Amino acid sequence: MFLSRAIGCGLLAATLFGGAAFADPPIRDVVTPAAPTKATPAPAVTGSLPPVVGKNITHVVKPGEDLYALGLHYKLAIEHFQWANNTTALSIPPGRKIIVPNQHILPAMLKDGLVINLPERGVYLFKNGEAVAFYPCAIGMGGRFATPVGDCKIISRQMYPTWSPPDWAGIKEPVPPGPNNPLGDRWIGLSMDGVGLHGTLDPMSIGQNASHGCMRMYPHVIRELFDRVKVGWPVKVMYDTVKVGISPEDRKIYVQVYPDVYGRVPDPLAVLKEKLARSGLLDLVDEARLKTLLANKSALPQLVLGDDIRIKVNGEPVTTSLAPFMKEGQIWASSDFLKALGAEMSFSAAEKSLVITRDGQEVHFQVGADGGEYTPRLWNGKSVLPVKPVLTALNLDFKYLPEHKTLLIYCADVNASI
Repeated sequence: MFLSRAIGCGLLAATLFGGAAFADPPIRDVVTPAAPTKATPAPAVTGSLPPVVGKNITHVVKPGEDLYALGLHYKLAIEHFQWANNTTALSIPPGRKIIVPNQHILPAMLKDGLVINLPERGVYLFKNGEAVAFYPCAIGMGGRFATPVGDCKIISRQMYPTWSPPDWAGIKEPVPPGPNNPLGDRWIGLSMDGVGLHGTLDPMSIGQNASHGCMRMYPHVIRELFDRVKVGWPVKVMYDTVKVGISPEDRKIYVQVYPDVYGRVPDPLAVLKEKLARSGLLDLVDEARLKTLLANKSALPQLVLGDDIRIKVNGEPVTTSLAPFMKEGQIWASSDFLKALGAEMSFSAAEKSLVITRDGQEVHFQVGADGGEYTPRLWNGKSVLPVKPVLTALNLDFKYLPEHKTLLIYCADVNASI
């Protein structure tokens, strides 16, 4: 039988299940008061965007299952299910299909270590430069007990920790390891003053802003994470409510939005526009669409840019690093499609223009505010170009088949398979 979340909150107040602070060897449950902490900026996206990883799946709810049981099974928080399925309920009728939100845009990248995104209530484990696991967590309740952000490292790993209650707890004696210890049976201490990851006696609080500064985790999850990390590994604690990334599979651009639990992001539209601007793609996305995406509360990756348009040269499919897309009736594609045409591209600093050459022909596209509606955008070491003007200027035959979303390009004496 599962405790209701209301009962869990009562237990929280009665038994002081809070985030812990590290004292060697006992562990205290407090975060040292400090000046308000600003959010750690998301990773710079100067063209290169972080990847979208994982896949969402569908689960058919079985009799006796609720979101807490599914959270334990899939290693997700109740909130993750509620956001993704637009519900505030804990119980879901048997037979209903729900989304299991296993798809994420990485908030940052590390070689080995942890990235913790507070609004997401999530911990990413990195090994050898790859995100190998995502775990749910509870975070600080806010105000004095908001979980701090910044770069730190793992300084300790302790099994069966002792809890030294802080002054506000009203408990004078240390709490030894055992069933009444609010830290659970694992502690991963960070170099931030008084912060760590640990277990909990209130697993239904996972996903909430409920601790006194630390990151609580399901007991079975903290044990798994404990065995996979090392002292000395870097940890990045972030506050990123608006993530932008690119899918390696379909090469489309996505955004993922989370609740501003600490009220630190008054203008999420400005944040999203800044990230798209740094990647060179802002002018290609309608602002009304951005507002619609930000209003979506699912916390699932949502499509920003990219269509299911195929480009074929002499019948051979061409793969581009950014999925082609339609904007105001014009197909745009990243400039790597030029290779399939036997064309090359360079930049003329004197003319502030991109120069495309093929068979002795030169086509110039002005870059900057005066370039007009066909101004190329710089992105990830390449350009994003309007395809039709390029093909027309190069005197190439082409035809777009809207019913098949396929652009056919005819180009003699070229092997287009790239």
